[in-house]
Amino acid sequence: MGVEVFDDPVGQRIKALLMNYALEHYDSTPEKLEPGINQTHLIVGFTRQAIIDSLMAEVEVMTFRNVNSQDHQIPTLFIAGVLHAADVAGGKGSVIGKDE
Repeated sequence: MGVEVFDDPVGQRIKALLMNYALEHYDSTPEKLEPGINQTHLIVGFTRQAIIDSLMAEVEVMTFRNVNSQDHQIPTLFIAGVLHAADVAGGKGSVIGKDE
């Protein structure tokens, strides 16, 4: 895992947000800030993995409830949406409205 965490649409958005924040709070230029932002790739990668793990844990709970309870049924489409969000966070799949 390296700077490639910024290659997909989600990573590009994260990098843009980091760049905008830095430009607002520090007297610098994008060219000077980019190497430092690229150094955050491990933090960004770990954060994205934590989000994916959390989403997958939620899917596991929702699926368990759907199988074991008639009172707490969760729409399959919602579960599919959470799975799609996990794929997008991981750089797989596409962001809604792009490539679909």
